[in-house]
Amino acid sequence: YTDLILELSPRSAQPMADDPAPSGTTNKHKIALLLPFGSPDFYPAADAIQQGFMAARNAAHDTREVIIYPTSGDKDMINAVYEQAVSDGADFIVGPLARDEVTALTTGKLSVPTLALNQADSSFDLKNLYSLGLSIDTEAAQIAKMTRDAGMQRAVIITAGSGIAERMSEAFAAAWQAEGGQLVQRITVDENTAPEDLQAQLPAHSTDMILLATSPELARQIRGHLDITIPAYGFSHIYTGVNYEPEDASLLAVRFIDLPWILNMQDANFSPYTDTAANLPEGMMQRWFALGVDAYQVLAAIAAKPGQPASIRGLTGRIQIGANGEIARTLAVGRFTGDGVVLELMP
Repeated sequence: YTDLILELSPRSAQPMADDPAPSGTTNKHKIALLLPFGSPDFYPAADAIQQGFMAARNAAHDTREVIIYPTSGDKDMINAVYEQAVSDGADFIVGPLARDEVTALTTGKLSVPTLALNQADSSFDLKNLYSLGLSIDTEAAQIAKMTRDAGMQRAVIITAGSGIAERMSEAFAAAWQAEGGQLVQRITVDENTAPEDLQAQLPAHSTDMILLATSPELARQIRGHLDITIPAYGFSHIYTGVNYEPEDASLLAVRFIDLPWILNMQDANFSPYTDTAANLPEGMMQRWFALGVDAYQVLAAIAAKPGQPASIRGLTGRIQIGANGEIARTLAVGRFTGDGVVLELMP
């Protein structure tokens, strides 16, 4: 989902203080949140991330002051916003969210620990910069590994062939082949693809699995025309996050990966966050909320034991922080059934 945030309309804004520390406490540190409140399109995502971060901060009884610095996705301005936060006394920085902004940060030096909420365009080795996001590449790698571990060797990808679907298709193809799998065919479809045209493109020889790199709507439309005996898989994008939708009946037996928070919100470990999350709609906003919670948890782990490995059972997955600062995330596995979506495996 962070892959969707590539370019936001520029719009300047001034920093604003979030919830003050509880009465009677003294703030010795400041945390700056660099979030896209300056973009009308991504204001809801920024708001959900902020709510998640503050819910985790309050659950931890953290007294550090949190200040929000609105961003707009303008890669030419993000370094100035960053420097302003540092100048204002920020000891830790969370954000930015836009990929272009994260990439821009990698071109300079960062003076305080910074947790970006997206990937950069290329890999980086920069002191004080960490990265945590809802990445397509992370999902692709996990799907490829779990299917190869299950003995599957030959895959077919069905994709919409544009935008985010193409990103999913490319990411899985790369991960699948890196795992030693054989890509038999890549089929492009849209809402106007006739069933007979789809079936004519499917390989006549055997395949072990089908990867649906599509939206929920398109996956529902084409699933019924595929061989039900061939295991089918999808990214989290195949699930709206709303359980018991009648339209999902057509996705019977499709497995997908998603956030533990989305598939198992009733987990006792997540109880400190349920009241705040209830104010947000189902689906995408809950995913952004979970990212906010885990951003706080990762930041807390880095602050407590800098340079040391850590493991976090987060809302977005099982998070591993390496001694070198590299962050890896493993998601949960869900499956569509006749009675809605069920959790199949927790990370």
